Amino acid sequence: MPGKTPRPQDTAPLEPSEFGIAFQIALDAGQNPSGKTSSTPWERARFALEHHFAGETQKFESADTRFRAVMDLYRRNGLADWIRGGDQASQRIEIHPAVLDVASRMRLARNGRFPLRKFLEQVSVTARENYSDLEEWPMEDAD
Repeated sequence: MPGKTPRPQDTAPLEPSEFGIAFQIALDAGQNPSGKTSSTPWERARFALEHHFAGETQKFESADTRFRAVMDLYRRNGLADWIRGGDQASQRIEIHPAVLDVASRMRLARNGRFPLRKFLEQVSVTARENYSDLEEWPMEDAD
């Protein structure tokens, strides 16, 4: 049905590379208010995704829902082992690519969140299988 927002658990998957680009666009927009706007970071991220996926409603809805779900994990400190940086105000946060790979395809729960334990298990598997060349991940104790 056109115009009807899908239930979170029915959100379509995206290609990992496509979601990675969309995630970065949304993150940049959310963190960087333009001079005249008084919108919230969530609104700026959503507007940026709408612009990026102009005319592709299903992809936009998927990217927006998935972006919010990843940010929810981040806010709840669920991704602590899979991020680095961000210690200083000007330093960017780096997210392990396995996080975005899993987030691009994993089915969301009815509440629009990723199930934390299942998500992190899948990130670990994906990191081992696809990114074994990346050292010091997860970020437990790199020293």
